[in-house]
Amino acid sequence: MSTHCRRLPVARVLPSPRGLVTPLLLAAMLASRGSGADDRPLPRWIGASVIAPRFHLRKEVRLPEGVTSARLRVAPDLARVECRINGRVSFVIEPFAPWVDVDVTSEFRPGDNELWLVCERLYDQSAVLAELTIRLHDGRTQTFPTDRTWTSSSAAQPPEDASGWQTPAVRGEVPRHLWDVGNRSLDITPFDDYEQWRDALGGESSRPQRFLLPDDFQIDTLRVAGAEEGSWVSCEFDPQGRLLVAREDQGLLRMTFAADGRSIERVEPVPAAAELKEIRGMAFLGTTLYLNANNSKGFYRLGDADGDGEFDEATLIREFPGSVGHGRNDLAAYNGMIYSIHGDAVDVPTEAIRDLTSPFREARRGMKTSEGCLLKYDPGENEWTLIAAGLRNPFGVAVHPRDGTLFTYDADAEHDMGAPWYRPTRIIELQPGADFGWRGVTGQWPPYYPDHADNALPVMDIGKGSPTAVRFGDRSHFPSPYRQALFVLDWAYGRVLAVHLLRQGRGYTGRAEVFLRGRPLNVTDLTFGAEGALYLVTGGRKTQSALYRVRYTGSEPPGELAPPVQVSSTSNARSHLHPSRAPGRPADPPPPPAVDALHAHLLSHGASRMPQSLWGDPRELTAWRNALERALTNPAECSQFAELILEPPSNAAGLDEQLHALLALARQGDAAIRPRLLQRLNQHATPDLSTTQTLLLLRAYALVLADVTDLDPALLAETRAKLSALYPDSRPRTFTPLGLGGPINHRLAELLVHLGDPDVIPKTLSLLRASTAQEDRLHYLFVLRNVADGWTLDQRREWFAELNALERDYWGGAGMPAFLKSLRADAVATLTSEERTALGTIREPSAAMDDEPLPVRPLVREWTLADLEWLASTESGEGDAAVGRELFRAALCSRCHRCGREGTPVGPDLTGVGSRFSRVDLLKSLLDPSAVVAEPYRNVEIVTTDGRHLVGRVLTSGDYRARTLRLQTDPLRPSQVVEIPKQEIEVHQESQTSPMPAGLLNTLTADEIRDLLAFLQSGGW
Repeated sequence: MSTHCRRLPVARVLPSPRGLVTPLLLAAMLASRGSGADDRPLPRWIGASVIAPRFHLRKEVRLPEGVTSARLRVAPDLARVECRINGRVSFVIEPFAPWVDVDVTSEFRPGDNELWLVCERLYDQSAVLAELTIRLHDGRTQTFPTDRTWTSSSAAQPPEDASGWQTPAVRGEVPRHLWDVGNRSLDITPFDDYEQWRDALGGESSRPQRFLLPDDFQIDTLRVAGAEEGSWVSCEFDPQGRLLVAREDQGLLRMTFAADGRSIERVEPVPAAAELKEIRGMAFLGTTLYLNANNSKGFYRLGDADGDGEFDEATLIREFPGSVGHGRNDLAAYNGMIYSIHGDAVDVPTEAIRDLTSPFREARRGMKTSEGCLLKYDPGENEWTLIAAGLRNPFGVAVHPRDGTLFTYDADAEHDMGAPWYRPTRIIELQPGADFGWRGVTGQWPPYYPDHADNALPVMDIGKGSPTAVRFGDRSHFPSPYRQALFVLDWAYGRVLAVHLLRQGRGYTGRAEVFLRGRPLNVTDLTFGAEGALYLVTGGRKTQSALYRVRYTGSEPPGELAPPVQVSSTSNARSHLHPSRAPGRPADPPPPPAVDALHAHLLSHGASRMPQSLWGDPRELTAWRNALERALTNPAECSQFAELILEPPSNAAGLDEQLHALLALARQGDAAIRPRLLQRLNQHATPDLSTTQTLLLLRAYALVLADVTDLDPALLAETRAKLSALYPDSRPRTFTPLGLGGPINHRLAELLVHLGDPDVIPKTLSLLRASTAQEDRLHYLFVLRNVADGWTLDQRREWFAELNALERDYWGGAGMPAFLKSLRADAVATLTSEERTALGTIREPSAAMDDEPLPVRPLVREWTLADLEWLASTESGEGDAAVGRELFRAALCSRCHRCGREGTPVGPDLTGVGSRFSRVDLLKSLLDPSAVVAEPYRNVEIVTTDGRHLVGRVLTSGDYRARTLRLQTDPLRPSQVVEIPKQEIEVHQESQTSPMPAGLLNTLTADEIRDLLAFLQSGGW
């Protein structure tokens, strides 16, 4: 059976109790979902024609009324970029950070705007890609890509006169697939069903009937598993072209194709593998098959001594103790070696193995850890090597066909979703010696933070998902860019993703798209046949399995396997900064250098780079620090190096390397040098460091200060003063290779609470008050929860009020309710009896707002803008902000909005609207809230399979994996919720009607409206 791609489902139109859902409405909703086609012009790499350390790029943008969203995408190439909008710094991107996509809606205004990108070079040919996308209320889109219409300047101070600006140097167009143009988005929404795999428990009838594929691709169903064939978890072609398919329970099936290759003519068991349980990984070296049998807890070999295609008896090569959930996963063969990847349920091997990771890791120091790892097996020498660790549950492993770089797709901890310690599923380059930070302690309290500045970095975040196998498309007959792509499988959401990789310094970064999707399509493994088609098997958890083939049916020839994509003309810079790896073999980390070589490196490193201290490639520095830490295991060399780094000469270059060296000494844990190390860290504790450097510094502080009992009180006081002077960090939001720079304040808050700083409570509450991101709010509540002393009663009230607000409106995984409950219990335990009495019921979980009676206010007038235009004048428009604060509550604004300390941030935060909008603009929004509705706060319209038409706000509180969608239909009565099974949702679209009810000002007098405007313009303070 063959199925061509169908971009939109066939809809049914049925009557609803609320009336008829018209075919016109349904057609419009289907059309709004789009097909992914996009013909807009692509941005071009632009820079300055004159070589200078810094250059400026400028674009003047004139916007109409009715902007609902503004997003700015920026991709620097070997540069640091500062984005300024209308003279204000919006955000910063540090070198080697991922490309960013930022919501800047609140920073643009109707009329004339000016966008600047201020760029510091890493190399002469450094350049930038950018695109501003504006969406209007009527659905139109405007884009402003980087091109020749921008202007540039290399002057230290750019000219004020427009005539002093020049046409930028243009260096080519970004490839369409790297800019996500025409690609299907990775976004997972509340409408997506994480539990859709359960739909595959219904036997053969539960297979998907619709697939989404790119144009000119076709999917064929080759076989559906019979009841006696079990559920399937992995597959691989043997040298004879037969497909081996592993059963979830035990054993291996061999499928022989018909002569025309279009069907399976014979399925038979493989006797040699009959006793092996849940074979998750298979890889051939010649005619020998290597297997990871997860439930047999071992790595096996099946030989074929006489070459007849029949395997000899299975041989156990090595046992791998542990449990079996996140277990012994996939295998990959490359250059005579076998690479085996494990999840965090398997014990990390420490005996009879060469370990490339740092000797300062817990596992190397004899501590039992729960972490996934990558192993290499050399059959010729019968030797094992631990390549990398700190993974959660990476199911697949793939080797880049050109340079031997190893990749995986690692799982998230969905239990922790919504918390500051959560990290999404992600693509990882398995750098030799790397530790990616995961330790399997999810669900515990207090939680474990898996990300630190001394961890290796991912290639890119994917988001929600359930990773299984990964494989490069180099053996496919697909056109570019798919033949160069890394294909990864998402079991839960039934997706095959294509990850497009590009070199970034020593390593890679990437962009990804959905290549194939079905429901249910619980994909477990993939491989490519000799003819170049993609083969997929589905199964797992005893679900119905099937074998599919994806073929390219277009006319474009297969894509040539070109070198890794160079994102601009800076390939010479990349080879200059990072000597290329030997092709055909994954690189080992460098050997531990001698101390004198390390010291020489500190003196000279960065001499060929400009402007030096900001441009450290994180993967290069991670490899360098790993080599350093292996050298520091020698006590004599460790002592010698400590003397060199703790008393550095004044001409030492390479600030990044100095910080990594200090971090290495902190990880080494020598108590004798801790006081001097702390003094050296204090010398670096200045606001002049970059965000990445500050995060490195704070990680070293955290390690040194883990135990303060034996440190001099005067030194601790000096350290506390140094850190307090940095808190709060007020620099603009910064994107770094380590992630968003907001964690600087997270780490400072933790350290200052630990050190007992007297100012940490008011400073942290101030950050909490100003935060709109749930992860930030939860973190500040978390770090203050155990502080017993130094509170005022008002501060206590504010902390519990913020927790109550978060409990009313949160999103997250299954762990979030328990996290919030533990927060409250820990905080209540620190209260005195007097505080308990004074706080009363606010320290208890808040009642639903529906329990609060709505205020009854008489109708004053149905106001229009013409009635109130006089409020915009300076003379009559001042008002009483204190009275306005009370009206903010009385008019029910505080139920959905925050302004200063008032309200709940369900809808847009109004704290800063007074600085961005005039009184006339505010009046327009209050009187006609549906005129312009910001995209993140729109209601949704839903048509169900039984014809119901529903409108409301999607609630994300509770476990996002639930099979029902919760819709709040009345914003003034939040507990009025309709639950809709996700499988019954036929189509959905954003509503053009604001969730904010019209007429809320009609119960206020003109003077009261003036007072409310005064309060909004005051920012609520």
